[in-house]
Amino acid sequence: MSIHTIALTILISAASTVAYAEIYRSTDAEGNVIYSDQPRPGAKTMNLPGLTSYPGTAYSTSSTNNASADQSKNKPVYSEFNISTPANDETIRANSGDISVSLGVSPALKAGHVVVLDVNGQQFKGNSTLFNLKNVDRGTHILKAHIENAAGEKQTDVVSNTFHLKRASVLNNSANNSASP
Repeated sequence: MSIHTIALTILISAASTVAYAEIYRSTDAEGNVIYSDQPRPGAKTMNLPGLTSYPGTAYSTSSTNNASADQSKNKPVYSEFNISTPANDETIRANSGDISVSLGVSPALKAGHVVVLDVNGQQFKGNSTLFNLKNVDRGTHILKAHIENAAGEKQTDVVSNTFHLKRASVLNNSANNSASP
């Protein structure tokens, strides 16, 4: 027997005795309870319950493969989707009523996918992340957007922003022009 084999046997024996060492409970002069693996005068041996163990659960590889296929099917296609402009609750002054809506999408819009922009209930679809709205009435407006695939299935959650449009009114100017000399 080699010296390495003997050393390994001793090491394993020592490790196994530590794993099954006795636990002692004692009280010091100040009344503090002390637990130790070293016996002290007046210490009592603790009878600890055995370790609790449970058998492992066997899983078949076919169900694991199906689960991973389902996870990749439900994996989001887009990591980021938001309404970049106008910012939420932004007030815009545009007498023409022309508003540009810009959407942030990452990664880029996939082939066959369309952006659906809802402006106060009116939907616009396009394969661009930029929409130019013409002659929008003054007031508060709600934008909602999402991305759909060719089958019309939503690929993102619906994002929403509110903006306020201020336009000059003809009524406000008429009071200034009615004074005549």
